[in-house]
Amino acid sequence: MATIPTLEELKRLDTSHDLILSLTPGEEIIQFNKESERFTGYLRDEVLHKKISEILIPTDSTKQWKDLFSSIQQDMWIDNFVLPLKTKENQIHMITWTGFLVKDEHGLVKDICIFGKPLKTEPREQRQELSS
Repeated sequence: MATIPTLEELKRLDTSHDLILSLTPGEEIIQFNKESERFTGYLRDEVLHKKISEILIPTDSTKQWKDLFSSIQQDMWIDNFVLPLKTKENQIHMITWTGFLVKDEHGLVKDICIFGKPLKTEPREQRQELSS
């Protein structure tokens, strides 16, 4: 298990080019930074209060994302986890994610913070599922 950084260490990290999202424990998006807007093509108001799985997760990656959220809830901190993210144009980009729990002063989970760096790979188009 990775060591959880202190607040001072987190403040020193350069996150200006990171995608930063905060989610409720129910996986509803409650924070979406400017870099996330630029990268995905979605405006903050388009994604706030929507489940991340409904808008940003490719359908064939839902289980891996659920596993990530479960791991974060168990371990409190997960580092260097590679998962895809879907843009507004249905392009899929691989992202290296770090995630951690944010707790209130009583130790209750307040939200899940994830931040990611896009890998230098070509995006792929999301395959549209055919309905019969």
